[in-house]
Amino acid sequence: MRAFATSEDALLVLASRDGQAMVCREVAYSRAMLTLRVNVGSRLSLARSALGGALIGSLPEFERKQLLNEIEKTYPHDWPELRDMLADAPRQMQERGFFTNQEALETGVNGIGVVLDLPNQPNKYILGIAGPAFRFQESVMDKRLGPRLLELKKHIEREMRALEPLR
Repeated sequence: MRAFATSEDALLVLASRDGQAMVCREVAYSRAMLTLRVNVGSRLSLARSALGGALIGSLPEFERKQLLNEIEKTYPHDWPELRDMLADAPRQMQERGFFTNQEALETGVNGIGVVLDLPNQPNKYILGIAGPAFRFQESVMDKRLGPRLLELKKHIEREMRALEPLR
């Protein structure tokens, strides 16, 4: 994770859901990353983060609708904006395998999220990368960073499967 974060001058986070937050379980960032600092244990908005968008987009329809109803109740004033932003999450996850958002979590910061498919833990862990909007432009996220994050996802999944005890 650290090598990936350093190569992209970015923040890389492994997170899981806790209520309306995505909790950072592992964090790696390049020394040049000054715009967004989080630590292990930091709580990021599920509704506004690329991590949360990836999770929402990957859920089965019934679970997704339940979660979106929870978000609407939690953020009634922000709901129209959040609804519009998250409406595209299922399509992004199905077509590309990753979710991107722009300046939704913090002004000047764009992000990408992917769901790790780990044995016996579906939708449990989300891997995300964030960086300055001027470097993480939409075309860069779609064409280079998203596919690279998917490669890292596959690498982590292979490593975790290899650690599974033999049956």
